[in-house]
Amino acid sequence: MSGDPGLVKHLTAVSQPDSIQVRIVEVQHILATPSGQQIAQNHYLQAVKVQITARADVPRPLIQPQCFALQSEDGKKFAARFMGPPEPALRAGYLPPDEMREGWMTFEIPLGVNRLFFWTNVKFPELLIPLDVTASSR
Repeated sequence: MSGDPGLVKHLTAVSQPDSIQVRIVEVQHILATPSGQQIAQNHYLQAVKVQITARADVPRPLIQPQCFALQSEDGKKFAARFMGPPEPALRAGYLPPDEMREGWMTFEIPLGVNRLFFWTNVKFPELLIPLDVTASSR
């Protein structure tokens, strides 16, 4: 792959509950940030680009960082932040019916945690979407 050697990109899954569709478009394992953003020692940033679509027949879901996390196999959750890199970040706010919002969120993950699930409680029951991050650990 050309470009920044700290980035690995790949596509993953789609999950659709009753009121929203969540699609994982791309995942980037970020080892170093070009902007100099601080990453905690012995951690890396896992960036996830998502598309969230609201269905017409339900109330508008509220999209905000606390509604998303990455979860390890042992159930530990790593909080989302709607900031880059990369850009554009996922925009917070209510999602009107039949509209789609796309953007990036990042998660600070301890080194050695490779099996992750994308978690959201925008719709109950909560969603867990497996991320294929094994390619990112190289």
